Amino acid sequence: MMGTKKTVAISTLALAMIAGADTSYAETPDVANIHDSIKQHAEEREAELKQAKQNVEEKVAEAKQHREEREAELKQAK
Repeated sequence: MMGTKKTVAISTLALAMIAGADTSYAETPDVANIHDSIKQHAEEREAELKQAKQNVEEKVAEAKQHREEREAELKQAK
């Protein structure tokens, strides 16, 4: 996510442009760094989601195995 300082800088610049101020001396954020930061965050979230999905799949497999074992026990008990 974009930091508060960058958000304030962008908002201030936008307001100055709307007001007709000379913005040629304004400091603007490095778009490449922002893009890289967003991309990195997205990759981290994707990795977290993949791990969560894998954990769920393992739990489901364990539950199925437990159910099958329990069904086999019940059949033997009959």
